[in-house]
Amino acid sequence: MPTPRSAHNEADPLRLLFLGAEGRTSTFARQLPLVLTMLVIGLLFSPVHPNLLADGLFVGGFVVLLVSLIAAMAVPWETLPPWLSLITPLLGFLAIGMVGTGSLGYLDALGVLCIFPMATMAVSHQYRGVALGLVCTLLVVGVPILSGAIPLTALQLSTLLIIPLVALAIGLAVALAVRHINAQATSIVNTSRDLEAAVRDSEEQSALLRSVLGAVDVGVVAIAQDGTPILANKPGLQTEFDAAAAAKNNGEPIENWYAMGEARKEIFEADQITPTPKENRPLARAIRGESYSKLLFWVNSNGRQLAFHATSRPIASPSSGYVVAFSEVTQLLEAAAAQASFAAAISHELRTPLTSILGYTDLLRDRLTEAGLGDIEELGVIERNAQRLQQQVETLIGTAQASINLAPLQTDLATLIESVVAGAQHLAVTRHVTLNNVASQQLEVHVDPARFSTALDAVLANAIKYGGQGEVQIRSMADDGGASVRIEIEDHGPGIELDDLERVFAQYYRSPAALASTVTGFGLGLSIAKAIIDAHGGTLTVSSTPGVGTVAAITLPQA
Repeated sequence: MPTPRSAHNEADPLRLLFLGAEGRTSTFARQLPLVLTMLVIGLLFSPVHPNLLADGLFVGGFVVLLVSLIAAMAVPWETLPPWLSLITPLLGFLAIGMVGTGSLGYLDALGVLCIFPMATMAVSHQYRGVALGLVCTLLVVGVPILSGAIPLTALQLSTLLIIPLVALAIGLAVALAVRHINAQATSIVNTSRDLEAAVRDSEEQSALLRSVLGAVDVGVVAIAQDGTPILANKPGLQTEFDAAAAAKNNGEPIENWYAMGEARKEIFEADQITPTPKENRPLARAIRGESYSKLLFWVNSNGRQLAFHATSRPIASPSSGYVVAFSEVTQLLEAAAAQASFAAAISHELRTPLTSILGYTDLLRDRLTEAGLGDIEELGVIERNAQRLQQQVETLIGTAQASINLAPLQTDLATLIESVVAGAQHLAVTRHVTLNNVASQQLEVHVDPARFSTALDAVLANAIKYGGQGEVQIRSMADDGGASVRIEIEDHGPGIELDDLERVFAQYYRSPAALASTVTGFGLGLSIAKAIIDAHGGTLTVSSTPGVGTVAAITLPQA
């Protein structure tokens, strides 16, 4: 910790004497050169001209000089008004004049010493001090000559002119230098303050950055272009930083340290089996200048494999280095795998009873025919719904397996929509919803009729169940100049909030409004519908305005 200025000054009296309480040249230091110079002159000339010591002005001048030095040493000038600091240089002018006049002509050139008090006054009061110093110099040089104490000669006349001019030139030069130095000092002080403020801001920003990085669950590292670690926000990553630095200092091969010791880990590709080569590991790729997002890899940790996503971005430019963020996604992937396993298990369990229902429906139809009763409408409804449910089970299995097998046929879209609307009439009646089918005729599509009916039925059922009482309109039309077909299902219900709209296609997701309603479900309808439509090369989008309604739009390539 630096010593405070005041304490340092108190501990160093000599420094206080010469430099002053505030670190500036003190009055004593400014007066000392003149005193020493005149004392040397007095000691040199007194033995040669002993009669000088008998002259009262000569001796009195040195007395005044010593008084000025004692005053400079004893008086706390820094606590007094600034104009009082002129006393010591004025005493200096008086001492020079007295010694010069009392020297009986031996020291006619003594007036040149006026440059000392002139410089002092120029330092303390700049141009005003120079003006006062010029007047004093003229008096010191001119009074002895003009009073007749010294005979007027050509030499004396030139002295009367030259010495004031020299003193004036020196005083102006000193004043200009002082102004320049003061301006530079002010600039330096302002710059220093700006730098201190910038340092404080930088420290605050750095502390904020450390706090933010320490609070997030994502591991963040910054590395220079040569692989040198810059920053890490997690203890584990910092440990790797330290290990990398130690490896580098020990002269180990670059691959052992340039990626923060990453080369020492067991890292596997997304399949959890294939080892990832050192050059393809996340930090190694970042150091090579690659930017990537959600790079999945697995790391062996205490006998268990952990999954991570890595994202790499340049700090400012690729030449500045890279920031790499690591987020553990083990639980997310395990949950997704469990979800898919659950869907597959449920679907598998539903297959057997559905097959039995369809089988017994056929058997019942045969027996009714044998009994001469013919077919009945209710039996057809049971069969159609069982077949549709079977298709949904197959779709659910395909979604879980990330594959849907299609058997596309040239299909009349109006007929297919009419069949789906007819199958949804019972649900619409129970929900007090009117279905308005305004589908265009003569639109051909190349789809798997059963699969696409399942998707369309899921979207329509969603509109009926969540669109509130009123009308649900089904429209179809040619789109994009006839290159595609667009189907729209619009309700005028409460709509979907923006946060929920972004997740409507997520498996098992049900919005808070849906959970609060009396409508039951698993949150699979739209996700299954989207999977089927994607498999057909089409798109399914949902747009909604809360309080106005929702539009689900299906786009398919036209046959």
